[in-house]
Formats: sequence, C-alpha cells, structure tokens
Amino acid sequence: MGANPLLATINCSIGNIKNHLNDKDLCNLFLKIKEKEHNLTILEKYAINVMQTEALPQEFLWFQKDFNIPQEYIQK
Repeated sequence: MGANPLLATINCSIGNIKNHLNDKDLCNLFLKIKEKEHNLTILEKYAINVMQTEALPQEFLWFQKDFNIPQEYIQK
C-alpha cells in the first residue's frame, strides 16, 4: 500500500521526522480517542488539529476504507 494521504497531510505539517506518525499510530488515535480524550500527548493534539484544519474530507474516507475504521470513529 502506498502512503496514506491523511497520514501524509499530518506528517508534512510535523517538522521533525522523528515525530512523524505511522499507520498504527493514526489508527490507534482514532480507535482509542474516547479513552485517551483527557490524556492526549502534545503530538496527538497537534495531529488532531492538523486533521481538522488541513485534511480534505476524501482523506478521511480513504483512511477509513484502507484501515477498516468504523464510521463512528471518523468525524471531522
């Protein structure tokens, strides 16, 4: 599988490559957001902000399809 557009949008906004997210990180962020809501890291908060402000709706749909994320976890 090629690079995921949603992940690319997030990582392009993160300057330090050591802080880039991978597919698993992003899946976990979506699937565990309710559990982690009050304990998000600065990087996770930043990734959410980037998704809300820079990602296209189609990127969410592709991510959801590629990684089988239930619709209730994908809300922009």
